[in-house]
Amino acid sequence: MRGMVGGLRECDENDGNPPRATRRRVFVSRPAARCAGSLRHAICSSAGYSTRRTRERQLAPARPDVCARPHHREDDSEPRCTHKQQEEFDMKPILMSVSLVIASMIASGVAFGGEKKHHDDECSVATLFGEYLFTGRADAPAYAHTAGLPSVFAGVFTFGGEGKMSGVSSQSRGGVISPRRNVSATYTLDSDCTGTITFSGGERFDIFIARDASEGNFIRVDEGAIATRTIKRQ
Repeated sequence: MRGMVGGLRECDENDGNPPRATRRRVFVSRPAARCAGSLRHAICSSAGYSTRRTRERQLAPARPDVCARPHHREDDSEPRCTHKQQEEFDMKPILMSVSLVIASMIASGVAFGGEKKHHDDECSVATLFGEYLFTGRADAPAYAHTAGLPSVFAGVFTFGGEGKMSGVSSQSRGGVISPRRNVSATYTLDSDCTGTITFSGGERFDIFIARDASEGNFIRVDEGAIATRTIKRQ
C-alpha cells in the first residue's frame, strides 16, 4: 500500500501479487480510483467517497434546513430531514389553506341550501294548481234535525293558481241525489300552507294544504255547520 503524495493516491497495479524487485508506480488523480488488492481497494474507495461528499456539499446551494436545531452546530450525527420530508413540510400550509377554503365553501352551500329549502317549502295561492279529486261529508248537530243531512260529496276541484277554483261535484243530501253540479270558489293560502276557501253559495272553510301540495283538508267554519272536505292531487 502506498500513501498519498500531493493529493494524488498511489496504487499498485500488481492486483495484490507479492512485491517484485522493481515496482512501477502510477499516480491516479480520480478520488474514486480502484486499487488492486482487497485492503487497498477498501481504503481507496472510502477515501474517494469522502472526497465526493465534501465536493458535493461545497457545490450544493445553501438551503434553509427546517429540521436543523436552532443555535446548534451542524453535525452529521444529528438527524436530518430528507428532501421528501422537506417537501412535505413546505406543503402543509398550502394543504391547510385549501382545506379551509373547501370547508367554507361547504358551509356556505349548506346554509344556502337550507335557506332555499325553507323558501321552497313556503306556500302561496300558486301552490294549489291543477286538478284535485275530493270527497266530503256534512252532518247536522245532535240537537237539530235538518233536511238534507247527512250529506256526502265527491268530485273534482280545479285550482287556477291565482286564488280561484272551479269544479264539478255529485252530492247525496239525505238520500236526494244531485249529480255533477258545477261549483266555484275563491281561496287564499298563506306561507304556512293554511288558508280559507269560500264557495259561491257562501259556505266558508278553513283549508290545510301539504307543503308539496299533494293533498289537503277542509273544515267548515260557519256557526252550527258540520262539514269536511278532503282533496288529493291527480
